[in-house]
Amino acid sequence: MTTPSIAGYDAPFTGRDIDVKVIESIEGKTLRFGDGWCFGGVPADVLPRLIVGAEYLQETRNFSMVTGMATCYRTRSGEPVVGEWLWHKTDADLDREHAEWLAKWEAEKAQRLAESQADYLRREGLLPLSLRRRLDRFHANGGQEFKRDGWGYELIVCELAVLYAASEQADTEAIDEYAREHGTSGNQHDYAKALSRLLTDDPEDEDAVANSVSALSPLTGNADYTRVLSPAEVQRTCPNPDCPGDARTGLGHLKGCPLSPALPEEDR
Repeated sequence: MTTPSIAGYDAPFTGRDIDVKVIESIEGKTLRFGDGWCFGGVPADVLPRLIVGAEYLQETRNFSMVTGMATCYRTRSGEPVVGEWLWHKTDADLDREHAEWLAKWEAEKAQRLAESQADYLRREGLLPLSLRRRLDRFHANGGQEFKRDGWGYELIVCELAVLYAASEQADTEAIDEYAREHGTSGNQHDYAKALSRLLTDDPEDEDAVANSVSALSPLTGNADYTRVLSPAEVQRTCPNPDCPGDARTGLGHLKGCPLSPALPEEDR
């Protein structure tokens, strides 16, 4: 059932769908519906108004985010119609909640980094040169963002690679114990096994490890944690409002931009 046409509804409530739900049970703050769905985010002041066995309209965004619930009545033809909204989140409410969640998430990542940085540095220093070079490259490319978002992940990959090199790619009790301690993923193990085959004394293998792509690249599309500036950041680097170039590197300037560094015009 698509969002009904209600005066003043579309502007603050976009991209919504509504489905009829029958409450099967209320367990604490969790609603269980007859179709198997559960939802535990009902506001406390709404819970006392809900009736087991009654029909309600549940609104969602992107099929899974519950954004509201309304009483339901039916027309003579049986069509469900919104009665009274018991609670209803506007687009602005959702944007605010997302911003709050994102700020909290970023703060938690920063806190984890602050608590782990000394340990990461110690462990990084114990790695073979090729793996240290690999992480040095990511540090240089990604800076603080790599430290916050990728350092711990890639450090585990490197440490697993050392263990797999010692076991000749066999899973051992030592690797299982490491996995339990650090909560590793299948992707980390698979990538570490591939790197471990190159942990040799051959200089070409050392360079291959040092220049290997990020273990997260299949998910992020970023091979080496190079920080990609947002359009707003890039534009701020060049005072010319019509030029998206980076005044620090000379890259990306419009041809002939007078504010770009002295590069050959064909290279701008």
